[in-house]
Amino acid sequence: MSSYETHLIYDMSSGLRLDKEPWLLPQDAFEKLEDSFLQRGVLEKRHGYTQFADFVHVNPAPFGSGKFGAGKFGIGRVETKPGYPIMGIYNFYKGVLERLLFMDTRRVNKYNIATGLCDDLTTLNVRFKSGQTEILEGDTITGATSGDTAIIVAVVLDKGAWADSDASGTLILSSATEGDFEADGENITVYGSTVAALTESCSYGEFTGVDADFFWFENWKGVGYFTNNQDQLRKYDGSYVTKFNIDLDVEGGPDNDVNTCLLIFHMEGRLILLRTTERGIAYNQRLRWFEINSTSAKDSNYSDAPRDDWIMAADFIGGELIVWFQQGIMKIVYTGDPDTPFRWEKVDSVEGCYATMSLAAFSDEIIGVGPTRFLTCDGREVTGIDEKIPDLMLTFKQTAVKYCFSLVMEELRQALFSYASASADKPDKALALNYEENNFAIFNLPIHVMGYSSLIETPSTDDMVGISLDDLDYSLDDKELQAGYPTSLMGCRNGKIYQMNDGGSDDGEAIEMKAKGGRWNPYFKENKQARLKKIDFLVDRVNTTFDVQFFKNSRSSSYQTKTIDCSDDDISRKTVWRTAKCGTVADFHSIEINHDTVGARPRIHALVLHSRRAGQIK
Repeated sequence: MSSYETHLIYDMSSGLRLDKEPWLLPQDAFEKLEDSFLQRGVLEKRHGYTQFADFVHVNPAPFGSGKFGAGKFGIGRVETKPGYPIMGIYNFYKGVLERLLFMDTRRVNKYNIATGLCDDLTTLNVRFKSGQTEILEGDTITGATSGDTAIIVAVVLDKGAWADSDASGTLILSSATEGDFEADGENITVYGSTVAALTESCSYGEFTGVDADFFWFENWKGVGYFTNNQDQLRKYDGSYVTKFNIDLDVEGGPDNDVNTCLLIFHMEGRLILLRTTERGIAYNQRLRWFEINSTSAKDSNYSDAPRDDWIMAADFIGGELIVWFQQGIMKIVYTGDPDTPFRWEKVDSVEGCYATMSLAAFSDEIIGVGPTRFLTCDGREVTGIDEKIPDLMLTFKQTAVKYCFSLVMEELRQALFSYASASADKPDKALALNYEENNFAIFNLPIHVMGYSSLIETPSTDDMVGISLDDLDYSLDDKELQAGYPTSLMGCRNGKIYQMNDGGSDDGEAIEMKAKGGRWNPYFKENKQARLKKIDFLVDRVNTTFDVQFFKNSRSSSYQTKTIDCSDDDISRKTVWRTAKCGTVADFHSIEINHDTVGARPRIHALVLHSRRAGQIK
């Protein structure tokens, strides 16, 4: 009788493979890899997530009343948490100032690093134009017709000058009832002097989109510009969120001629908008640009792509903006001509994109979710990247493709692409691509949006109001706040934001790791069965266990389960060898590794199969 031979499986890199039958897979490949992944040759369970922030809605109440009494501007605040879907996670930059912003379907919040809470930035405001006398913070305004009053917290001047009687912008109000100031030509007065005509009714500036109207955000020259492709564009200057009026100088003004757009970028010193709606008409192939270093735009500053399908997504490779349509890809190239600074160039006319937020941009390529497969574009050609998982998109809920969202997580060298499985209406899973080793895994995650933050912001004076240094739960010189380590964030449909890759559970719930390998038989080419005696596992020394199920041939039910204990009394060891015995003859052998407890995560560096030849394969 022949002795047992050892077969080492190590430096694992193949990952999830759906392109071959399990018995044809490489030894380090998996036919199922859920909530686990390969990195630098090691199989490990994915990290969990913990709650990071809870989105709030704060409505001003009459002076001195409300849950919290008099607020910062002498008004009360009533706090509610309705749990609307999170629609955007973005970072605002202005000089050394960094602000982490969250959007839901209705409002915008700023993350307050001093308290760990969210501050509602959606303020009560009215638009004004044709100013004759300067309006100042603290002034009381009165509706000339209604007689209603409000106190001005801030004046945001968009265009013109008070001295020239053509000032226009937004008044931020501290107290008033919605509807007190109507946009019917009513003038407003300050201490009895008529100074401006309203262009809109008094409102909280809330948004009207639904859970598929994701926000796009662009930092440019100390201002953040954003859109949800439903409402008028907004801007944030570090203090207030106000409407962004775009006057194309056609009807006279100032007024707003661009209702909304899908995407905003800046390129070669100019803001540019893609897929605009102007004066109520949708221009689904349009590129519109602003004057250089300006927020002014002429009516003629546009170029429509020569095609019929719609702009769906875009991002940069180097200095070229790669624009994905429904059935093709083009790029926007800078010409240097001041009158026509940009032109369209064709890249591909077949493959396109149907999910605006699905693009993952790298320095030399962009990966996106196409109509039937995952695609990559380098600015010259388009190819598929899913040869190892060719049928995965067949498992997607096709009516939910528009919800697909991506994020590049540099800390793990992974790109995540969320999607809805066939039985779900909204994303419940994510494809994890290890972009350095080119392997895949599946994560079970309730992603609606994703984003990140370096958390390097030093709290501003406003953030610190009412906060004692003794109450802070971190040091202002905390190395993690200064080093710029990316913190990956996930926004969900329950109005909560979670920190990803944090902890050993999903907000307290156990993560169920499932890693089923291919079917093994070292003697298959000899037409011999294999007797598998045992498998040795090289694992991290951690205080946890995992189960190993053993399978024969193509059977779906395991014939035995063994538990591997990863703990060890010798604390000097980083890894330990552990053994699972079996002793069964089969045409093929396979195992599934399972771990579904909260806490430490197993990491498996190598496997050693002890086997010998048996009878003829039947």
